[in-house]
Amino acid sequence: MSYVFAILSALLTIAAFEPLGYHWLAWIALIPLLVAIQIAKRPFVTGFLWGVVFFTASLHWIPHIFNTYALSNHLFGVPAMLLLSAYLAIFPAIFAWGIRQIVTSNHHSLWTAVQVASLFVALEFLRGTLFTGFPWNLLGYSVLNFDYISQVLRVVGVYGLGFIVVFINYTLYVLLVKSFRPNMTYLFLGCGALLGVTVFYSAWVIGVEETFEYDSIPVRVVQGNIDQFQKWDDEYAEANLERHISLSRHEDFSSGLLVWPESALPFFFNSDHPGKQRVTRLVRELQSTLITGALFYESKEDGTMSYYNSAAVLDAEGQLVDRYDKIHLVPFGEYTPFKETLLPFVEKFVMGEDYSSGTQWRALQTPHGRAGTFICFESIFPELVARVTREADFLVNITNDAWFGETWAPYQHLAMARARAIENGKFLIRNSNSGITAVYDQFGRVVEHIPLQSSGAFSVDVDIIPRITLFNRYPYLFPVFALLVTVFGAMDSWRGRRRKKLSL
Repeated sequence: MSYVFAILSALLTIAAFEPLGYHWLAWIALIPLLVAIQIAKRPFVTGFLWGVVFFTASLHWIPHIFNTYALSNHLFGVPAMLLLSAYLAIFPAIFAWGIRQIVTSNHHSLWTAVQVASLFVALEFLRGTLFTGFPWNLLGYSVLNFDYISQVLRVVGVYGLGFIVVFINYTLYVLLVKSFRPNMTYLFLGCGALLGVTVFYSAWVIGVEETFEYDSIPVRVVQGNIDQFQKWDDEYAEANLERHISLSRHEDFSSGLLVWPESALPFFFNSDHPGKQRVTRLVRELQSTLITGALFYESKEDGTMSYYNSAAVLDAEGQLVDRYDKIHLVPFGEYTPFKETLLPFVEKFVMGEDYSSGTQWRALQTPHGRAGTFICFESIFPELVARVTREADFLVNITNDAWFGETWAPYQHLAMARARAIENGKFLIRNSNSGITAVYDQFGRVVEHIPLQSSGAFSVDVDIIPRITLFNRYPYLFPVFALLVTVFGAMDSWRGRRRKKLSL
């Protein structure tokens, strides 16, 4: 029966995420898992099953990438998805085992709830950090649509928001399943206080900031919707570039910031490709600055080449004035980890040359202000974005989600980028080749967007907000708090069991 409850909980949890969007389920989705853990003979296996179901549903897009683009042999898609899901499931398995130890020792008190929520968050943080990290679909992303709760991201980030979700789930579990004990009073009061402070703070932030007037810049965002098979095909290169150029022109737009998606230019920017002249003519015509995805190469002293996936800034004269090289590359997509040592056999499965990581953790300088820019996969790493955008006036995320097709991944990827706008308290210009392109304000509310798998463009005014949030300054603060609580709780639980044994 515990396995049934675990599967039910996993399905309810995934339904709270995009694109299904039943966000209210997040507040109750973990209750069946908590029940399952308490009745399970093997809580570790129960938690592992929850993880396999949740992550398989979350990552169902991996076989699509393998089948369509990444590998010559499509048979690797499903095994890769299952293998990654099984690895990620280890973290909720540890959570389930740990809860059994915590609850046995603490009898559902306020301190128990803090430990349970901290353990969940600590394991999410480790999942997002170990072995390059993969913090996809962290629990906090499921409740972003609750504007008068999600503003707490400015203080505690997505891990802190996940803590609140787990805390409320645990409190409701105790209320519905357990018999009342006097020490539970503090748990219910604590939960009410936590929710009350969160709502009050979020309402205060929105209410106060809506009265502020910021300087703004005109921005035009272009979604070319270039087919991934045509993107680097010379036969289509001229037409693809022309599509971006034609969409950039609009009678109401000039002397502003133009944003194109990741790898929008079908050539290496520091080559002598004739396409550069067309781009230069465009920015001169519009008297605008362009931020675009571009590839660069550099020759090293040993004769080898380094390739970079970058964001380039061209001023109104067409001059390259700044550049950001992607720092956190996609394992097995943009590079092969341990290729020279542990995984030499993987090289033949991965198409294309490996990219090199950038080294400059800073915002791009533009004539319109400092653009905190991050590329594609980097948007799922809260700490990386906070560091790169610390001195930024607004955020820019360029990506190419054409790899994902019409799976759930583009919607989930967008939600994670949206959280970065709230955490850092700034407007976000998010441009995706195939969608979903959107602009969010500092509260995470959509200003304008272009749907998935369509071409188009829009013009908006983006506020310049130079202020730094607490999360932006100290992005590791809450994860470290959760880790410390987990360690202290584990030591306290161990001492309690040891005292019981000694008293027997």
